[in-house]
Amino acid sequence: MPNKDTDEAMLKILKINKEIDEIENEGFNVHLQNKKAANKAQFSQIIIENTHYICNRHPDYLTTGEFSLLFKLCSLTTKASNLITVYENRTGYGYKNTFQIADKTQIANFLNKSRPNISNKINSLIDKGIIYEDEEKCILTEEDKRKVNAVPLFINPEINFKGNRNYILGNVARLVKEKNVLEKNDITLPWKVWINPNDKFGKLIRRETFVKKDK
Repeated sequence: MPNKDTDEAMLKILKINKEIDEIENEGFNVHLQNKKAANKAQFSQIIIENTHYICNRHPDYLTTGEFSLLFKLCSLTTKASNLITVYENRTGYGYKNTFQIADKTQIANFLNKSRPNISNKINSLIDKGIIYEDEEKCILTEEDKRKVNAVPLFINPEINFKGNRNYILGNVARLVKEKNVLEKNDITLPWKVWINPNDKFGKLIRRETFVKKDK
């Protein structure tokens, strides 16, 4: 059963995390009092069993070039949504997330590759269900919809996810569950995205549970 209090708390945490990132991008340090010192190393999680499955059972499903691009794109995602966004050089060191939706040209420029090369590979990854296009912009807030011209792209959280795997942004989970491109391509992953009708977040569940729920 969904826990309303937990979901509301997670939404607040995601909002606070985004605000902290934006403040630090301006060159300020934010210090939160906590019992444990937070490790600020950013990370994105590969879903190991699903990757094993594709590599072992369907070794030709993705080309070497597509795997290479996927690895790079995982570093350009945003927490909880997996949206691919624009990253810029941070003054002094590293890179900062601008939270601006990245189009194919911006992705190509960041990776120092030609646009046709990146565009062709992204289109192929979309056809294969590894990347999704949010053509209706249902993932974005109303305010962001007015600012964005590009079609938002996000990595399928069944392959890689930035954040807590029990808190996949609701509309991301719904889009993946409804289109279910990998399943239609006979790629039956061990872990699947699931979301209940009124929940604000989706999660990854084992295939056996997914099959029972999806009847």
